[in-house]
Amino acid sequence: MLRASTAATTATRELVSGYLPPGSPSVEFLRTHDFGALLGRADSVLARGE
Repeated sequence: MLRASTAATTATRELVSGYLPPGSPSVEFLRTHDFGALLGRADSVLARGE
């Protein structure tokens, strides 16, 4: 089960990285599973009104 999960995560990261800029928080989240970093980016964008 762990291998299947790892393979799916890797495939998803490779797929989305082709559409997002390098270092994108979304791509990094797929690698690190760090919700804090992902949500921190969203908070900073909202604070700037983007």
